[in-house]
Amino acid sequence: MSPCLKEFPDKFGFPLASTTREPNEGEIDGVHYMFATREEFEADVAAGRFLECTEVIVGYGAWAGPELGNPPITVLHGRGETPLQTLPQPRRCYLLTITTERISYRGIRAPF
Repeated sequence: MSPCLKEFPDKFGFPLASTTREPNEGEIDGVHYMFATREEFEADVAAGRFLECTEVIVGYGAWAGPELGNPPITVLHGRGETPLQTLPQPRRCYLLTITTERISYRGIRAPF
């Protein structure tokens, strides 16, 4: 958690991430993450609803033969624009952690 969130919880917020992975024990949809199916996530990507998104390898499947090897098991992860628009307290400053490569990918010129 960012020091800003700890010290100034009424001034800063952190939008929920979306993911296609299964919830861990105790995680609640809409509280810890926004859980989605791969199809829902890909539709949101196609509609331009994410500020950033990526596909992450979380493991490898069973051996599929010499040509394919062990196929990767992946999940999708991203931060969308919708959570920013729907979060309460419009005077909050929302913190995002995105790289300059991801900013450039969206066509936004980073000042650094």
